[in-house]
Amino acid sequence: MSLRGKPRAAEPPAAQARDKKSGVFGRQKSKRKMHAPPEASSTELAKLLGNRTRALLAFEGGGFDPAAFLDAYLGALSEQAIGNAAQDLGALLATCTEEVESVVTAHHTRFLAACAGVEALEDQVALLRNYTNGLTALVASLKSAVAAKQQQPAPRAGAAAWHQHQQLPFQASPQRGGCGEARGGAMASIEEDMERLLQELDLAIAARDLQGAAAWLRVAPGVGALLDRDASLLGLEVPDFPGWRHSYDAAVGLRKQQLVAALQRQLADANAGVPEIRAATRALSELVGTAPALTAMLNCYSHKIQLSTALLLKQHTAGSDPDSLDFAGGLVQRALLEVAAGGDDLVAIFGVESREPASLFTVWAQREARGVAAVLRRHVLAPAAAASTGLHTTVQVVSLALVLAAMLEASHAISLSATLATELYPPVDSALRRHLKRFTDELRMAATEEVNSLVLGARGAGGGAVRVPPLVSGASLAKEVGMLAELLAPIATPQLAATLRKALTDVFAAATQTISLTLRSHLEGDGAGALAGLLPGVMERLSALIEEGLVSSVAPFAARGGPVLDAKAMDAALGALYSDCTAGAAGRG
Repeated sequence: MSLRGKPRAAEPPAAQARDKKSGVFGRQKSKRKMHAPPEASSTELAKLLGNRTRALLAFEGGGFDPAAFLDAYLGALSEQAIGNAAQDLGALLATCTEEVESVVTAHHTRFLAACAGVEALEDQVALLRNYTNGLTALVASLKSAVAAKQQQPAPRAGAAAWHQHQQLPFQASPQRGGCGEARGGAMASIEEDMERLLQELDLAIAARDLQGAAAWLRVAPGVGALLDRDASLLGLEVPDFPGWRHSYDAAVGLRKQQLVAALQRQLADANAGVPEIRAATRALSELVGTAPALTAMLNCYSHKIQLSTALLLKQHTAGSDPDSLDFAGGLVQRALLEVAAGGDDLVAIFGVESREPASLFTVWAQREARGVAAVLRRHVLAPAAAASTGLHTTVQVVSLALVLAAMLEASHAISLSATLATELYPPVDSALRRHLKRFTDELRMAATEEVNSLVLGARGAGGGAVRVPPLVSGASLAKEVGMLAELLAPIATPQLAATLRKALTDVFAAATQTISLTLRSHLEGDGAGALAGLLPGVMERLSALIEEGLVSSVAPFAARGGPVLDAKAMDAALGALYSDCTAGAAGRG
């Protein structure tokens, strides 16, 4: 039964084969318009929806009318038939969705591979567009220069006509007459030099030959010196010589401003290479001085660092680096490489003995190091703080940054380790405190359970002296301290040593306080006698922990960061334990 309700002629075998192979993709859409029969039944609707190929051809046809379909097929159906039709339509939709998903899954990897270099290609296209615009400006300047030469007046017409034609900011006096007549040969030569200088400057700036423009600009003072030297003679030929001389200086100054702006734009390009940066910085230093030129050069390297940071952040947020170590290493390494390149340029351009450039460079390098540390704190160390391995991740990231800084210091004598250590210390301190807080809670529970077991054993011994085995809680403390010492040793600083010293003292005091409270809780009944036999052994084990276990555990850190074990404070905590327990036992007795 066709969609019009009439028998449909048998299709050719090729058409039937095409209908069998057709699916969502690779199918020729039907050009026939869908028309429902005047009185469609549920059986006809089931036939239509039961054949996926026929249903897709009907729904995707150019003449499909939803309103007509609803009126023809669903208008006279019962509620149950409409429910069946809804199920068939849902199954058809699910089939199409699965087919689309399978095609996307099959081609997803190749799509990602094909798009891998699109961003880099876009950057190259933008750079090519800039070069093309520069060449276009150069061609336009050359055309205008050729046209000006073709329209140049005859040499005997005088310099005034030439200046009026070129619209230069200075003009020859009309009273001087033609070239070589009322004026001497010296005046004509000077005017030719001035005209050529300004022309070459305009052409070099338009062609973005910045070094060539700087070379021509270095010639300008020589021409001015000739004018000043022969001012008394030239004043006889040019009535308004001071104004004419000032016009020349103004013309050269205008082109100098244009050249300085062009050099600054070149140094603002993050894609500029080392030769371009050095040449532009040298030229800019001759024009505006050392400090502005060095500032522009360092800003160029700042732009490079910002660009590489943005690219790494984009990759990092995509989730390809779960532990963030690759991102942190790449970020610090690229930033320090740019700092090293800036240091090389500083030495190559300004020399080693220059103090002012070295001071400016040091301030800039420290500022960039602080910027890198801020990115690490925000995107690496802050997310790691919430994880159970936050201390390990934090120390690994900080260690990596300090190692790279030490390599920079060894190769270029640029010291940024202190700056990075200062900026990254707060996350390390915070992670260490959180870690020790969790460990202290676990140590309290372990010590309570262990002391309860020892008291039960002492009661079974009848109140005599009890041999106390090595404390499990003490061994756990020594092991944890040893792990922390080895972990923190690569980033040991006096500030971190002071933090670790106080943290270890607090952990030991918390453990002794827990042992004291647990022992005194067993003073009821025969607990006083058990406590009297148990306390000496506990004190002996804790004293050995201070004198031997903890000393050997903190040795890796102490070798680099100095002493971190406050034995005096720990002995005081141990004495408080003994005093509290003996006083409690005496009171019960």
